[in-house]
Amino acid sequence: MELAGTFWQEIAKTSEELGIKKGREEGREKSYITLVPIFVQKLTEDGYTQDEIISYLETKLALSEEAAQKYYQLAITKA
Repeated sequence: MELAGTFWQEIAKTSEELGIKKGREEGREKSYITLVPIFVQKLTEDGYTQDEIISYLETKLALSEEAAQKYYQLAITKA
């Protein structure tokens, strides 16, 4: 019986950890959707090129090239 209890405790712990991780990822995504376009618009106004901005997003925010492009396009369409 003790083994079964330990098993379910591990399942609950793993489920909680996955839920926290998913929540963090969703929160990060929502923050990025709001803040990164504002940041991109500012960099554009300051004279940075598209390539410079995308490179910065990739290195400093650890975004993939695809994600950096997405946020760049989002910012440009909002401008």
